[in-house]
Amino acid sequence: RFKCGERRMKVCLVGKGEIYEAVRAKLGDLFTISKHPIPADLLLCIGYPFTIKNDTIKQYDYGVINVHTSLLPKYRGRHPVDWAMENEEKEVGITVHYIQDETIDTGDTILQDGVLYIVGEGYNSLIKKLADKAPLLVGMALCQIEFDIVYSRKQNEEVATYYPKRT
Repeated sequence: RFKCGERRMKVCLVGKGEIYEAVRAKLGDLFTISKHPIPADLLLCIGYPFTIKNDTIKQYDYGVINVHTSLLPKYRGRHPVDWAMENEEKEVGITVHYIQDETIDTGDTILQDGVLYIVGEGYNSLIKKLADKAPLLVGMALCQIEFDIVYSRKQNEEVATYYPKRT
């Protein structure tokens, strides 16, 4: 169980990949780890490649949150780090946001943090930078949610971009 102060919130963690593993390694004892959603207060998705259905979202009292490897609303969709590198962005980052419906990466943003990208830097190096930031962001977001002090904000649709799965 995730403990933040006196309260306790049961969090189900689903996903895969390096960011998932970094969060699991640093905060793993705080979560119920499962390949499928189980009874919990909140569902946390990291690198989860499937759309969360509305029926599933409604099952969680504290909602469903996602860790996305871009500074949303830019680079919604799959493989945001690859696309940002291809487009030679100067900054990439991590966004913790709500999944409010079946749309992809459109939910209200809880927290974000960026890292500098140097053109020519390798993918693994960039992912490591993001993985180093993820556990703190996730922990902060969970505390905010548990104590109902989240200052989430709507994403600016005017600057939103969506990228498909890379082939």
